[in-house]
Amino acid sequence: AASIAEASRTAPALLDALDARVAPVPAPAAAPEPASVEPAPVVEPDAPTLQAKAGPPAATVGVLGGASVLSNGASAGGGGASIGVAHRSAQGFIDFLYARAPLGQSTVDDLVLTMGARLALARAKVVPSVGGGWSYTDHEARLGTEVLKGAGIGVFGELGLLVPIERHQLGVLARMNLGFYKDVESDLVTSNGYTYRRPARTGGDMFTPSYALLGGYTYVFR
Repeated sequence: AASIAEASRTAPALLDALDARVAPVPAPAAAPEPASVEPAPVVEPDAPTLQAKAGPPAATVGVLGGASVLSNGASAGGGGASIGVAHRSAQGFIDFLYARAPLGQSTVDDLVLTMGARLALARAKVVPSVGGGWSYTDHEARLGTEVLKGAGIGVFGELGLLVPIERHQLGVLARMNLGFYKDVESDLVTSNGYTYRRPARTGGDMFTPSYALLGGYTYVFR
């Protein structure tokens, strides 16, 4: 009976010692959630416009062709060439166009020399443009016995659409030229056996308009 009483007294101390020896096993830590990664935005490359290119100005050379219409409605088709310089969204140029239309006994000759600049209005694959400058025109239209002549300096304005492709550029231009001169119209007259040319009329205004619709190709030396 004494041993049972002694065992009952020592049992709590033995249990405490066992609890101290056996350390609790910590629960495994939860794995951290991966941070959400936003996908990188897809950046479309800029269209290869002239103003997208920085650096020094670049020389340009090109060819053009189209049709011209004189103040009396006579029209002719032809071609020419252009040289200039391009820097960012601006282009300076000198070009000429010679148009001719043989129409039986009638002919139309039109020579136009222009010097000006144009500005691209956007950065896109198809770029609208506006431009203007100085011009010199010399034209003659022989329509039967009538002749219309005009020559002199003037100013011009243009609207266009440009398609730049790396070092190349395609374009369509609509121009209006305003010459500081009057067209002179004359007619053949026969009198007393003599045939001579008599002025029929002159332009009533100080300015003579003419028009052109052009298409061209330009190479840019970058």
